[in-house]
Amino acid sequence: MIDKSTIREILERISERSVLVIGDIIADEYIFGNTYRLSREAPIPIIRFQSSEIKPGGAGNVAMNIAAMGGRCTIVGITGTDSYSTELLNIFKRNSIDSGGVFRDDIQTIVKTRVLAGDINTSMQQIFRLDRGISENYSSKAYNFVKEYILENFRRYDAIAISDYGEGLFSDHFLRWLLKTTRGMKVIADSRFRFRLFKGCFALTPNINEISQIYGKYIQDSNELRAAALKLKRITRSRSILLKQGRNGLSILNENLKITTFPPFGNVEVADVTGAGDTVLAAFTLAVSAGIPVNKAAFFANIAGGMKVQKRGTVPVSKRDILRGMNGRKV
Repeated sequence: MIDKSTIREILERISERSVLVIGDIIADEYIFGNTYRLSREAPIPIIRFQSSEIKPGGAGNVAMNIAAMGGRCTIVGITGTDSYSTELLNIFKRNSIDSGGVFRDDIQTIVKTRVLAGDINTSMQQIFRLDRGISENYSSKAYNFVKEYILENFRRYDAIAISDYGEGLFSDHFLRWLLKTTRGMKVIADSRFRFRLFKGCFALTPNINEISQIYGKYIQDSNELRAAALKLKRITRSRSILLKQGRNGLSILNENLKITTFPPFGNVEVADVTGAGDTVLAAFTLAVSAGIPVNKAAFFANIAGGMKVQKRGTVPVSKRDILRGMNGRKV
């Protein structure tokens, strides 16, 4: 049974809370087409182009979720000077996201292109994904801009969300500087298999594969899950560990070393898990930024994540989506 009063209270309290999002800014490009025959050149389908669209991914998607849920958001990161960057900045502006912390470097913006195809009688299926963009560290000029912006502004925010997709922003040096600079803030971090480096955060948000890597083997039960969370908490000295378990729901290990698990939210079929981790990070960060206890914040994040997987593609979950989900309606 959903505690609707708790969700309404959280939605009211997170309204206008301010979050600084720092991370890898990605352009998620979707190309849609119709398959109409096999190629004679290779055993592959020929796809006739229909349409395309670009959506913010990575840290950009975290920011989009925060804005959609009613929070105020500034995004900090690095993009190129190309058309992908221009489109992302335009999207941020249309969604009232402050992009003053974004530096446009002389590089290719990180782009993940997904090609989806189908025919009249079938739904669109992803055929392949093509990744482009930075694979090494950015220029010193870019890092200097980002550092200066963070130094001048971070104290104005209620919380900081870190989105590390392993795309180059978080060099070891920059990450150490960032965590030292923002010490004492509510810093919530999501990272691709680098959680050991995130020392002293308010909370970390690993998924089941990432926490299994920390544990040393794939986690099979709740006892192993708690042991793995305790290990990560001890290594990083983080206050709480939020554990994303996909079809098994979401768990939170709090400061008192008590673990609480929430089953997956919703009874509808999963449409697409793309970006669900971003939604969970956004919802949890917004909730704790408003002073919500971590267990209630995890409860809220679990509902937001359940709403996201009902949607296809990299799309944010809004306050309206959450209210509809509370009433048992699809989004």
